[in-house]
Amino acid sequence: MSEELQRYARKINNKTIYRGVKLNSFEYYILGNTTLAQLKRAKIIDGFINDISFKPHIWKGKPTSTSRPDEIVLDGKSVILVVERKSSTELRTMKQEEEAAEQCLVYMQQLNAKLGIVTDYSKFLWITDPNNKSIEVRYIYEGEALFSEDYRKSKTITKVLTKLDTKTDSLIQPPALDPTSLAVSVWQTLWHATHEEPKLCLATFVELFLYKFLSDLEVIPKKLRIYQLDMEEKEFISQYGKTQIEYYCQHVRKVMKSLFPEKSSFSSPISNFKFGSDTTSIIDGFAFLEPGITNHNHPLSTFNSPFMSIIKAFINFPKITRIDSEFKSRVYEKFLKKSEKQQKLGQFLTPRNIIRTILGMANPRKLMRHKDTSICDPACGVGGFLLEPLLHKNLLEGNLEVNESKIKWKVELVGLEVDRQTNILAKANMLIHLAEIYRELTKKQQKSFVDMMNKTFLLTDHIKMLGALEFPQDNRFDLILTNPPFVVKGSAVIKAQIAESEELKDRYSQCGIGIESLFLRYVIDALKPGGCGFVIVPTGILTRTETAVRNYLLKNCILDGIVSLPEGTFYNTPNPTYILCFTKKMDVNQKQDKKVFAYLVREIGETRDYLRLPCRTDLKDLVRQFRAFYADKEVFEPRNLNCKIIPDEKLKAEDRWDVDRFWSDKEKIELGLKDVNAINIKQFETEFDSISQAIKADLDILYNEKETEIKYTEIPLSDQNYFLIWQNNFSAV
Repeated sequence: MSEELQRYARKINNKTIYRGVKLNSFEYYILGNTTLAQLKRAKIIDGFINDISFKPHIWKGKPTSTSRPDEIVLDGKSVILVVERKSSTELRTMKQEEEAAEQCLVYMQQLNAKLGIVTDYSKFLWITDPNNKSIEVRYIYEGEALFSEDYRKSKTITKVLTKLDTKTDSLIQPPALDPTSLAVSVWQTLWHATHEEPKLCLATFVELFLYKFLSDLEVIPKKLRIYQLDMEEKEFISQYGKTQIEYYCQHVRKVMKSLFPEKSSFSSPISNFKFGSDTTSIIDGFAFLEPGITNHNHPLSTFNSPFMSIIKAFINFPKITRIDSEFKSRVYEKFLKKSEKQQKLGQFLTPRNIIRTILGMANPRKLMRHKDTSICDPACGVGGFLLEPLLHKNLLEGNLEVNESKIKWKVELVGLEVDRQTNILAKANMLIHLAEIYRELTKKQQKSFVDMMNKTFLLTDHIKMLGALEFPQDNRFDLILTNPPFVVKGSAVIKAQIAESEELKDRYSQCGIGIESLFLRYVIDALKPGGCGFVIVPTGILTRTETAVRNYLLKNCILDGIVSLPEGTFYNTPNPTYILCFTKKMDVNQKQDKKVFAYLVREIGETRDYLRLPCRTDLKDLVRQFRAFYADKEVFEPRNLNCKIIPDEKLKAEDRWDVDRFWSDKEKIELGLKDVNAINIKQFETEFDSISQAIKADLDILYNEKETEIKYTEIPLSDQNYFLIWQNNFSAV
């Protein structure tokens, strides 16, 4: 019997019984050289198996009777947890962690254990295998980060066993204040009453949401608060001489607008900026006041009933002086997913799972260590890429700096948006994300907050067709994260607009078709040397035979990675999409790295249908592997089949960059991607439409070119301005 087991031996009635150390309600054995066979002979475990599902890729060992787990935790005779213990030097790199995790998973499957841990007692990597049939290592997450709690702490193992969601490999979070029912209720009432498009309905929802919020904060006078409207219409009219909706529009909105005034006198954070429309207040876009809704036949008072239905839904909702982070992230999605107009414009709402993944890859927190750093999204929509990191400790939580009179960002945030209504929503979104801070501000600080809000989210509608493209920047930002519009149709008109400006014409000459190509050029120019770009792009920009923008990227940047996202990732389009990851060169003579990170995402943590239910995800693994790759490209090795390292010579400008082609059909089938030899009808339609629109755009340019008129002028040979006649006199010999 091994020496380790001797310490657990007890003599009872002349029989040797083994008892582990008590760990809450479990038994805990610290082993080392004890084999599974010895554990079985000692009757500590009932048995083990050697025929397991998992085949390690890095660890060289095999499942045998001599396997030696370092520690085990049991519930009776059932092994609950297997611990693989290493020194800190043995867990220094990601490859070492993966090797230890593979060893741990082998022992887990041999012992039918659902949980495993790799540890040096300072870091704890938790592994799950709920059915003991995993073919890859599955780590446990808490939120967006790896779960890393010490298993020896009281009730930690029980917490994992009871809260682990095996569909997502994450611990179930406490119930969040869910906006779904409220959003759906308000949406239905607004639509039936006004038949306005989802984006305007959303603006109305946000305005009334802020009304509730400002009432709960007691920022507005008591007689104007939302709860004062809660009475029968006749009684309200008898007291105030008008209906609730009239009272709200004529009195409440004025006070709310005074808190968030329209302002266009602030200095712009970007160079050469020109105001188009006045900057926007977040109290704007009230559906019941839209032209065509109210008129002589339908005065505002006739809409009091649906208005009060919405008001009562807000009154019955819990107080929102503190807003759950999930609520902040999801509050807009229920509306924007419904917008067909946005789909046609190519302005697709970026799912929060994708935003968080890109933020995890970009690691913006490192910018907080330096002064005068900045992040930009030149097509920011409702501001997800800039506001989401404010909610997470490992990203940009604490980025807002508040002093007695002034409020500013530590890391500057700049979002550009061409659509007025969306710009309003972005500013309102900022208030929602910073609600807890805003409620503690003095009136003077609140005014500074509004100034910063207007400087953070700029309305770029001076030339509406161009948006941010009208204001190109050079070496301005440290990090750019964006999901630009995917539009080919109409790009010829945009290029014609660009051609009217010599500066813009020269600037965007190195671009292909499609607005996304123009935005990619914008991003490359706007990055500081050493700055990083993460841009969501459609397949076309990676596969078109026109190579100008890919040439420009390779000339000015290091291509770090290309991530393939599955179809249906975005709410309103089946288009296949990719994440381009690159770093701007310190100088143009810097050579491209020999290795390019490529990753094939199968699942994004939610089903890619209308329901968007939770499911397994590759995104957390993507973040972990990309961060390890970016930290040390020379030693990095992929940990699973999702990831490949592509030699740079296979990703020249003239090559296709849709990295899916580097996975064989056999590998795709192994990853669970079926029917790899066929594309579905939606994919075919998308590809066909993209090609058709590209051809049409080129033809439009050709048709619009004026035929040059040839003019002829007669010039005699004697005209010495054009001809010099050489003469030579020959003398007779």
